[in-house]
Amino acid sequence: MPAQLDGEAGNSKANKGIDGWPASLSKLEKAREDEVQTLLEQAQEFKAKSDARTSELVLKRPQCLADLVHSQAEANEDLLLDLPVESERELSNASGIHYDLKDIQRLLQEDPIDKENAARRIHMCTQYWTLSCKGACPESLGKLISCLGVLATHLEGASTTESPIHPAEEEARSYLGKLDAAFTEANAEIEHGLSGREALDSARLQTASKLQEVSAQAMEYERLARSARLHEAELREREDTYTQHLNTCNNAVNAQRENTDMLAKHIAEVKALVEQSAERRRDQEGAFQSALATILTYPVKGLPSKKASPVE
Repeated sequence: MPAQLDGEAGNSKANKGIDGWPASLSKLEKAREDEVQTLLEQAQEFKAKSDARTSELVLKRPQCLADLVHSQAEANEDLLLDLPVESERELSNASGIHYDLKDIQRLLQEDPIDKENAARRIHMCTQYWTLSCKGACPESLGKLISCLGVLATHLEGASTTESPIHPAEEEARSYLGKLDAAFTEANAEIEHGLSGREALDSARLQTASKLQEVSAQAMEYERLARSARLHEAELREREDTYTQHLNTCNNAVNAQRENTDMLAKHIAEVKALVEQSAERRRDQEGAFQSALATILTYPVKGLPSKKASPVE
């Protein structure tokens, strides 16, 4: 405040000092309000952008994430061989298949396994089974033949270390990159919003301080009470305006924090899915042991008894 208001100066000097407040404050507040308006527009723009980004990248989950979740094989199915034995030929085929499977299991249980011999035996048996069924291969036998084919491929030395990347995993990695970029951008916007919040808070505090000063001087200068009270009311209105602006900015910053937290959580989920997919791909290197264990779990029945011939 002007120094002459604190001393015992004449009325003319005091009046000049008090009357000069509205004009100087108006000029100062005009510049400050322009700055505040710019900060508010930026905060609203950042909030709209953050909401749109969250809606696009978090709430609308791409199909590739669901594909990653469901890409792993489901629980093992029933491995029992369900072979028809109604006719003599079917009974003979079923007996031969069980004997062949038992022989394959014996070869696979050797230590060490003669891979060449086991693979050759698998190919020979599966080809014979297919021919003996004459195109009408039972579903359970078809699954066994397919599983044995995979095992034979591993026995023959086919490499499994360079398995192709699942398309969903590749798409998820690209999606993860977008999430990381959005997360970085959101954090930068939060920093910008916090700096704007500090400017608004500073303006509010300065206005509040000015309000206290003018309120005190309104009581001290009773002759100028009307002018001081009018100015006091103006400053109170400005303080309320800045408080509302500050609340608006706080809401925008808090909304951005929530959206950023959602992004961080979502990034962790997507990273976990991508890591699980990559780990499953690495686990394919042990596909030989898995296929071997699957084949060994097939129960081998004894030779089914042939139907008794009718007594003449």
